[in-house]
Amino acid sequence: MLENSDRISATLPEQPIDRAENQSIQTQNRWKRLFQQTRTQILLIYALVMAGIMVLSVPLFMMLFLHDVDRRVREDLQEEMEHFQEAYGEWQASSEFDNDLEKFADELLDNAKPEDDNYLIFYIDDEAYETEPDNLPPELGKGSATEAHWLSLNELSEGRREIGDSQFNEILYLAQPLIIDREQRGVFVAVHTTAGERQEALDSIEILAKIMTGVFVFGLGLAWLTTGKLLAPVQELATTARSISETDLSSPN
Repeated sequence: MLENSDRISATLPEQPIDRAENQSIQTQNRWKRLFQQTRTQILLIYALVMAGIMVLSVPLFMMLFLHDVDRRVREDLQEEMEHFQEAYGEWQASSEFDNDLEKFADELLDNAKPEDDNYLIFYIDDEAYETEPDNLPPELGKGSATEAHWLSLNELSEGRREIGDSQFNEILYLAQPLIIDREQRGVFVAVHTTAGERQEALDSIEILAKIMTGVFVFGLGLAWLTTGKLLAPVQELATTARSISETDLSSPN
């Protein structure tokens, strides 16, 4: 009798362990059946496709956006330079031409209205004479490497320079030497900094990411509901066929 009670008490602690194992197995089976369902597989394929599209669309949007901005900036700079060249040619051809380059620069910049992030700079006699607007960034100001580069130009030039600064990464410019009586007196430069456009691109990408995330989540929910309704008749047919097959197998010959 004692031996039987000892055996019973020895087997009691094993029951919770078996029950926990059974629950774990049942949970695993439920997840396995869930992932084996056609509905779940369709949803996973949809999620992977949408995620791939989102991952690819962000850098593509950034590239296209910056390319379009670059094109518009170059057009703006070209327009500024054409306006300068027209005014410069008229000044040199006028009867009031007196070689007073400072006076010409003052009159031109007084009437100038550069676009946002654009700067118009006159260098006369190897130093910055006047700019529009006045608050020229230090990276473009007196003593900078960029200023030294512009002062070394002796022909119409277009270029792009990287600026190691947190405010903006690079600039685009058009530079025209100022020639009077076959002597170069200075340089006129139309400059555009890219900080504004890059920040605009980052803000646009943030908005795009939020919209795409919302569409992604909404699409997943809609796909789950839609596939459930579309596959419901197929599941009913499969259940009916399975029950008929089981009935046939269990019936006596």
